Amino acid sequence: MSATASPRYTAYISSPEWYAVRDAKLNQVGHRCQECGDSERLEVHHLSYDRFENERLEDLQVLCHFCHMREHGLPVHGVGPIAGLTDADHVRRGTGPTLLQRQREVAQAVECERLATESDELVKRLSSLEAVKLTRQASRCLRAAARILAA
Repeated sequence: MSATASPRYTAYISSPEWYAVRDAKLNQVGHRCQECGDSERLEVHHLSYDRFENERLEDLQVLCHFCHMREHGLPVHGVGPIAGLTDADHVRRGTGPTLLQRQREVAQAVECERLATESDELVKRLSSLEAVKLTRQASRCLRAAARILAA
């Protein structure tokens, strides 16, 4: 469901019910972007509209404005991947991640790689249930790291 342009979507996103769910998600993740860790200009992104108006917290993701636009493949302030600009171009223009944000992203990618290596070692020693949990976590982390490094 692409509810983003409908009057129903607009009414819901302005409702006290949405704000309660939104605030719960922000609190759950410590008011930080779940991609880059930034705490400015946070937005709550729907991962799925399957339970629209009855969302569970796992249906949502907290993203800063930059990461949210990137998630949708949209330009930030009129520039972005569509215009073929690099991270350096965005930093110079003030439309992309700051050096500190980029350093956080790289540190996150390095940590994800460490987790993947550690989980491979632990898989050999843990029960199958714990191994599956760690493997899923490492897989999510590696996908996030790949997106970060590709940006």
